[in-house]
Amino acid sequence: MRYLSIAIIVSSVLINSSAFSAELPINPGLWETTMTRTDPISGTPITETSQECVKQTSFDPADLVKEMKECKTITNELNGNTLTFNMKCDMAGASASVEGQFQSSSTAGSGNMAINMNMAGMVMAMNMDWTTKRIGDCN
Repeated sequence: MRYLSIAIIVSSVLINSSAFSAELPINPGLWETTMTRTDPISGTPITETSQECVKQTSFDPADLVKEMKECKTITNELNGNTLTFNMKCDMAGASASVEGQFQSSSTAGSGNMAINMNMAGMVMAMNMDWTTKRIGDCN
């Protein structure tokens, strides 16, 4: 189940990553995020909305896997206000691939990510879509 943990880490950290080489700007402040993800076991969609004080000024998907030596960033491309990325993780008997895209303006953002995992022949997929909006300054 370590690969399911990786999927959860990726999804929960995505909006909160820090500085990155191509510098997709993020406007610090209080942001509200609505994320819909599929449960990798049942395929059932799960939607959650949260608010968070974002202090960083840019986004880098490589930060998601920096501490996971089994994972590496394959692509990390910025085109205008859209960041496209691809990551791969290879661990003992299992692998995972992550493909995603994030668009951002100073007051809103949206994105999607697909995570495909193969654990000892068992294949699971999880898709995530999210929208974000800046709702003010942090308290």
